[in-house]
Amino acid sequence: MLTMTDDPDIGYSLGATDYLTKPVKWDQLSGILNRHKIESDSQTILIVEDDETTRLSPKLFLQTAVLLVAHNGLRFDFPLLVTECLRNNCNLDVLACWFFVDTLEIVLCCGKHMCDGCARLQCLARYCCCCELHAHRALDDTIACRDVVHHLARRLDVTPMELLKLFARELGLD
Repeated sequence: MLTMTDDPDIGYSLGATDYLTKPVKWDQLSGILNRHKIESDSQTILIVEDDETTRLSPKLFLQTAVLLVAHNGLRFDFPLLVTECLRNNCNLDVLACWFFVDTLEIVLCCGKHMCDGCARLQCLARYCCCCELHAHRALDDTIACRDVVHHLARRLDVTPMELLKLFARELGLD
């Protein structure tokens, strides 16, 4: 996990295998990635990052699939990512092995029973999370998305990754 929060326990509780704080020290990140050698081409990396420069850094574009998860991401986050790539003259080919999951789609398909039909992440977070979260804060939104996906996966008797894979899609830049 890469974060500004200097509390590794939070990162590890979210399932991180390693923990770095911002600003990124690329040699540290490289060492961590080398320590976790990827044995196959089917590994997934979750990137939740508000800063486009950090998120779009070429050092993060690995030869593996990347899974970006965002609530209402098809409307906001994913188009913003493409816009920022274009604005910064990034080659959109870097997104070729990226997959996107909009948790709003998952909720509308599998979780209409939750929150009296309210599909806003804040409503879902109050329903699924055991702690107080603040809307539109990267770490809180990450926790809320994680908890919503875990809740629905348990309800459907599948793993969270199996649920995410059902809804994963390429961005479709054609």
